[in-house]
Amino acid sequence: MDPLNRLVFLFGSGISIPGGLPSTDKITATVLPTDRGNRPNTMVAFLGVVQDLVNEYFEEQGRSANYEDLYYACKQLSGHKSGNFENPLILPFIQHIRPLFPETDVYDLAEEAAKHIAIVVVKQLSKPPRALDHLSFIYDACVASQYDGCNVFTLNMIVFLKPICNRDSWSLWTVLASR
Repeated sequence: MDPLNRLVFLFGSGISIPGGLPSTDKITATVLPTDRGNRPNTMVAFLGVVQDLVNEYFEEQGRSANYEDLYYACKQLSGHKSGNFENPLILPFIQHIRPLFPETDVYDLAEEAAKHIAIVVVKQLSKPPRALDHLSFIYDACVASQYDGCNVFTLNMIVFLKPICNRDSWSLWTVLASR
């Protein structure tokens, strides 16, 4: 068996969109609706403020903050209180946000917001796929006799790969492992 004769796939999250999983933009919209209403709850209002502040940075990068960026910012804030993160630049950020939420601990809001984001993302990415046809080439390539195995690298494809492998009674690990 030649280790250089293995087939390797590296997929980003976009490969799952044709199967029915939401895009990063759709997950972000679910995490923080663009219509926040006249009286949004405090956590949603907090996330909106964080998004606005974080967007100032990302606009220079040519994009908007997504749910991953918001989650990271919230975890940085909550980690500051616990001492898990030592980042002196967090303090001016907190000093800017704190007056906007005078009756609530912003660290607690950050922790609540991070949990909210995690729950929304898990719900969005745990939905069963609607279609798998666009991924059949993976199975076909992995079982092709000219290769000494196959490696698939991705973050959210297990929900798609397992059904493809199971359709012909192959275990996921059998297909991906060396033969």
